[in-house]
Amino acid sequence: CRARWAIDIAYAILMLMMDKTQKKYAFTLVEMSIVLVIIALLVGGVLVGRTLIESGRIQKTIQELEEYTAAWQSFELEYGALPGDLSNAFDYWGTDCAATAPLCNGNGDGDLEPGNYTESRRFWRHLWLANLVKKEASGTTDTSCLPTNVMPSDGFSNGFFQVETNTPTLYGNTMKNSLIMYFGGCSQTSGTQALDMATLTPSQAQNIDQKRDDGLAYSGKIVGYDDNVGGGGVGSGCVTPLANNYTTANEGDYNTTSDEAECQISYSEHPVN
Repeated sequence: CRARWAIDIAYAILMLMMDKTQKKYAFTLVEMSIVLVIIALLVGGVLVGRTLIESGRIQKTIQELEEYTAAWQSFELEYGALPGDLSNAFDYWGTDCAATAPLCNGNGDGDLEPGNYTESRRFWRHLWLANLVKKEASGTTDTSCLPTNVMPSDGFSNGFFQVETNTPTLYGNTMKNSLIMYFGGCSQTSGTQALDMATLTPSQAQNIDQKRDDGLAYSGKIVGYDDNVGGGGVGSGCVTPLANNYTTANEGDYNTTSDEAECQISYSEHPVN
């Protein structure tokens, strides 16, 4: 479409260059050369623009990942607990946090329970109340995957950040119990808060991994995989060979031959090794 747009503009320029008063409808080599140069500049400008936009989206996502990691670490130093798990959060923020203490406080056990997203929702609420993130998330009791419960990305309009503490087995290696930040998409508006959709192409996921970690899907702090922990949803080809996606130890590369959204990523301060 963009190439067609450039050709249409060049054609319009040619029409302006025609000397209709002399009935000259053929074009000289000089005129044709000028038009070809214009087409090249237009197409080149479009491609450069697309590259800059793509680079900006990747860089913004990395910045968000680093911002939220620094925020929860600062919160833990200040309050002695993970955001979302702080057992006396209501004492700090009162009804700005929630209507009652049970809707604001965590249980103080040091975890954001996997599969129970109450504290994961409050994670973002506590960070905002502590002035450590700019976006407000209400942390409501609703279990849907909505911006009130997960953190929308500025880099990718269909991307969200979600957290939990867990000890998952990734590519045959069991991680230490740690806070894990996921980045992906969500198809649900009710009934679940799990990110269940791919947001990134394999190349985009690899680019983030390379800039922030080791560039390998199966190791390091950043791990790439199909949507919803290994497939079955929208994306089905983040890592190749597909049989190794997420489960086989120390194998699998980003499937950069695909330009479809196939990947989610997870980030942990305790790397898979």
